[in-house]
Amino acid sequence: MIRHDREYFKDFEIEHDFTTYLANGYVEYDIEECIGGSYEGYDFEILYHKEICDIHFYELLYYNERMDCMVDVMGKPGYDYIEEIAEDAIRYEYE
Repeated sequence: MIRHDREYFKDFEIEHDFTTYLANGYVEYDIEECIGGSYEGYDFEILYHKEICDIHFYELLYYNERMDCMVDVMGKPGYDYIEEIAEDAIRYEYE
């Protein structure tokens, strides 16, 4: 049996190029359940296999000192690599 689950993250910090980015969103998992047995074949247990199937960002922010405010860079031209770095960092943390 396969079920889906989400784990939300808020203000997940990503350091890149002397700038701290904050990510908000969730990680979606596929969780597969199966029944396994012991080596004797008498005892059974439920085994879980958890795999990340999607990472979704609501916001990807950084503090701009010149403007003195937080700036959202989600979907902005020139910041695609930051989204990839953030996705890799979150995948590493939540696997």
